[in-house]
Amino acid sequence: MESPSKGEQVAKTEFAAPRSSAPSLLSSLLSAPRTGLGAGMNMVMSLPGAFGQGPGILYSGATNAMNVTCEMIKTRIPNLPFGSDWTGSDHEEDSLSLDLDENHFAAPEAGLLKCEEDLIKMIEFTKDEIMNKFDNLEERRTLVSKLIELRLQLQELKEKKEERVTSIVVKEHKFESISPMKLKKGRVFCEACSGLVWIYLQSWYRCIGCGYVVHGRCTESVRRVCAAFRIKESKSLITKICPEKGLHNQIYACVECGTVLSRNYKASEPRLCDYTGLYFCPTCHWNKKSIIPARVIHNWDFKPRPVSNGSYQYLRIMEKVAVINMDDLNHKIFGLVEELDRLKELRQIILAAKEYLIACETAANQRILSVLKHRSHFIETSASYSLADLIDLESGVLLPFIENIVGKFEKHIEVDCKELHYSATSRQFQFFIVVKP
Repeated sequence: MESPSKGEQVAKTEFAAPRSSAPSLLSSLLSAPRTGLGAGMNMVMSLPGAFGQGPGILYSGATNAMNVTCEMIKTRIPNLPFGSDWTGSDHEEDSLSLDLDENHFAAPEAGLLKCEEDLIKMIEFTKDEIMNKFDNLEERRTLVSKLIELRLQLQELKEKKEERVTSIVVKEHKFESISPMKLKKGRVFCEACSGLVWIYLQSWYRCIGCGYVVHGRCTESVRRVCAAFRIKESKSLITKICPEKGLHNQIYACVECGTVLSRNYKASEPRLCDYTGLYFCPTCHWNKKSIIPARVIHNWDFKPRPVSNGSYQYLRIMEKVAVINMDDLNHKIFGLVEELDRLKELRQIILAAKEYLIACETAANQRILSVLKHRSHFIETSASYSLADLIDLESGVLLPFIENIVGKFEKHIEVDCKELHYSATSRQFQFFIVVKP
């Protein structure tokens, strides 16, 4: 018998596919999650020996043919609706067409859920066909190409379904879809996975209460309760300076998500929150800095320090809530900080003037007290402060503002008012509410 030529030997070597290697390689392809068009195509392109031994076979996915008979599909998936014929361009003589409209899965005629179910059935059917066909390399290559196409269509349907949801509630977060046009310049990151949010390409949400940002696909991974909800439940601040408890009390895990912490790896290094004294992983602690209330109360220290993402949101919302009673927490500080002592004196004058201004009909009509609408606690008590009050006082903004307001109150009482008499002693108004004749 005549021996084959060298060229024939090479050809047989390149296109001979061992059956033993195909199932394991195919299984890895079929079970791998698809993260995008590039990922799917790269996986196929990176398997030059999946169905053959040499580099002569390239699984490019360029063809759109699927060599499966309509009778087989109807038998395996009886509920699938079939449209116009769709045949492979390179195998019209050897294969039967898949009687399925090219745009069938993208059409919303049967509803989103039905199309999604059809796609899942088609994917499972195609996977079975690939695993059952080991003899025909061209047919398997075409089926793999179609499988990738079906996966892409399924992902597109899921993303469109996510985009239609404009609001959801997770862990008391009220997530709403935000128009990219309303965002300020700068990159946006998901707080559940720390990944970049492609605001024009991906579905994503932002909590209207605390500002928590999350990918549409990461909503089930949210572990932190909304800071705005926590504040509604209890308005309070930690008044002890960095009450650190140590990693051993947290079992060397992130207190928020439970990730194991290790100083040997950058991705899991422990990060201390200067507000709570607890340790977090880099996903839950982005090294954002905030002024710590306890350091202001006890040390009059306004230096921002690193805090966790949750603490940052909590302090940002609590900044204007008046829950700091300086008389109870550190009454000696009034003797050390002249501006704070002066502010306390002015607030006492405001409280005394309030009684007069409420009784005066002219002042009520002119709504003189409304100048303090953004610091309403100033006309309720002289002891409570918000963190914003102390920050503005330190920056030199608050004291001139309050002095100007007190000057307007005094002018109305002493000069402008024609209805009531008054007497003043040591700048503390003592009013005799007497209607002038």
